[in-house]
Amino acid sequence: MNDLEAIPFDLHGVIIDSEPLHEKAFRQTSLHSGRDLTPEEVAFLKGTLEEIGAAKLLEYNPGATLTLPQVMEYHNNLFKAMFDQMKLILGSRGFIQKAHKRGFKLGLTTSALQENQQRIFEMFNL
Repeated sequence: MNDLEAIPFDLHGVIIDSEPLHEKAFRQTSLHSGRDLTPEEVAFLKGTLEEIGAAKLLEYNPGATLTLPQVMEYHNNLFKAMFDQMKLILGSRGFIQKAHKRGFKLGLTTSALQENQQRIFEMFNL
């Protein structure tokens, strides 16, 4: 039962705990567009792809003057500004290091922007 050759990881929620930061960025983006989010709206946005989340924010704020690309940029800029608050999921670095030492191929599956991936890897020495 040792047929495992590779281990794919998701970045958000598996390696890093980014949900609280995404929630803050979504809420601030929504406030900038017209109003705060309800708990149900926040729950819907959890784990969504950036473009889908931005489209939902525009749907939640029909009077918003920003375009979809502007909402995406605004949210991403807020998220990047909070990187210093980012935390690793407890035990994720140790698990990754042990798996690498044992010779497993490691892969990353994420919707995170390439620049954010790189910055996170550098921050946490992954």
